[in-house]
Amino acid sequence: SAYNLVEESVGEALWKDKEGDATLIYWDGGQPAIEAYPVDNTLIGYNWAASADISVNIGGNNYSAKSDGHGYFYLHQVPVSAGDSISFSDGVNNREHLVTSLAVSSADRQTGLISGTAAAGSSVLLELLEPKTGQPGPPTVVGSMTVTVAGDGSWSANFNRVIGDNIYIYVAQKDQTGGRTVIIK
Repeated sequence: SAYNLVEESVGEALWKDKEGDATLIYWDGGQPAIEAYPVDNTLIGYNWAASADISVNIGGNNYSAKSDGHGYFYLHQVPVSAGDSISFSDGVNNREHLVTSLAVSSADRQTGLISGTAAAGSSVLLELLEPKTGQPGPPTVVGSMTVTVAGDGSWSANFNRVIGDNIYIYVAQKDQTGGRTVIIK
């Protein structure tokens, strides 16, 4: 179906084959966005201006990064924790992200059962990602679901399948500006 993309459009398109394998494409109208990885103390930015100087503030502590020629930047070994308010600016675009309390308690690769905690009533996106081997490009989404966190703060997702060691388990919570708090298992 047709969709009129405008500057602030966000969304995703998912195509699944008969075996259940899928390709997922995200778009965000070219708006700068970030992903915070509190377990890994990493921030990733994308859709920023190419070769831009990025100012980052985490709880009053300032950091800087430079985006690459495609508008991506990576900040490793920065303290990122649940509840942190993170602001980003390239002098033109400004973004803020509040790191959520998302946690993964267990990920049973034999049964496909993944569970954790987050704020009650919030949504958790889970994707099983198979990296491309020998070719460039994004990973193939081989499983995807969104679950709602229960009133006690717990959530669980059951893919009812063996999740191979070569598959990344991507767990995320999105905010309204496209920012995400992410855990990779």
